[in-house]
Amino acid sequence: MIRTAKNSGGQALVEVALVLPVLFFAGVVFFQVLTLCRNLIILQKSAADVAYSYALGTPGRLHRLAQQAAIYRSLRGRVTIPLVQHNTELMNPWPKSQGFATVTDHGSITSVDIKTALLPHAFMNWRLPFLRFDCAADMLKDPPIPEQE
Repeated sequence: MIRTAKNSGGQALVEVALVLPVLFFAGVVFFQVLTLCRNLIILQKSAADVAYSYALGTPGRLHRLAQQAAIYRSLRGRVTIPLVQHNTELMNPWPKSQGFATVTDHGSITSVDIKTALLPHAFMNWRLPFLRFDCAADMLKDPPIPEQE
């Protein structure tokens, strides 16, 4: 007796119809998380760059606006304009040293905070959430080395 194989073409179509939406959803979630991580890395690097520029010397208003615009243009998605705040403090007391020369100037520490948010938007009947990004960076500026006598 010879058995004939059943036609399994319909079963494959049903399996594809069940698996394809799951793969599509996983891909969408993957790219959304990838975009969030990319934005966070760019904001952290921008905070370090801004802290470095403030530690070298206080940039003018035009330079600050250019930095803010560069950060805004490099982010993906619907984001708010980044808010850049900085603070420079003297490091007191600066440790005294025994040696040929004495440090008379104070060192300083510059702190920069960058805040922005990813705005919510609709995607295929889903409402993606409002996400806030806060990044900070610190930069030390040592006092100049005194000349030896």
